[in-house]
Amino acid sequence: MAPRTVRRTYGAFRAALNYAVEADRLARTPCRGIRLPAVEPATATVPDPIQLVKLADVVDPLYSAMVWLGAVLGLRWGEVAGLRVGRVDLLRKTVTVAEQVTRGPGGAAVMGPPKSAAARRTISIPVELADELSAHMNSLGLTGAEPDELLFPNSEGRPLEYSNWRRRVWV
Repeated sequence: MAPRTVRRTYGAFRAALNYAVEADRLARTPCRGIRLPAVEPATATVPDPIQLVKLADVVDPLYSAMVWLGAVLGLRWGEVAGLRVGRVDLLRKTVTVAEQVTRGPGGAAVMGPPKSAAARRTISIPVELADELSAHMNSLGLTGAEPDELLFPNSEGRPLEYSNWRRRVWV
């Protein structure tokens, strides 16, 4: 099992035993005094500009703008997938992160607020990214008159599901 999974499993197990002690089902928890070793953080691979261009070129053209948004602005996948047309201001060259795609009941994709208040933000974008987004919107036939439309919808116009997108596009 991966170290992070072990930590999560142990944490849930320990919480259940602590609850049993509080509910007078156990006198003492057997987890008392046990400390797991620290988990080494995973090293992230950051693509250089040439690799980024190649990456954006090999993904489905419908999603190359997602690669650029994530790389240039540092947006999370769910933030990019949750962008709506009205949150992209091509004249002012800004993108506003106000919602994201998350997993709902049964793993279905649902729209929700960003992870934290700080994650709600308006970010300036370079001209080249604005041009990329404009071309993407044109290819989908999207205009500013449709502010609630998703910038990256699935084939039914609904939010993308990460596991499907990862398997069909990314991998």
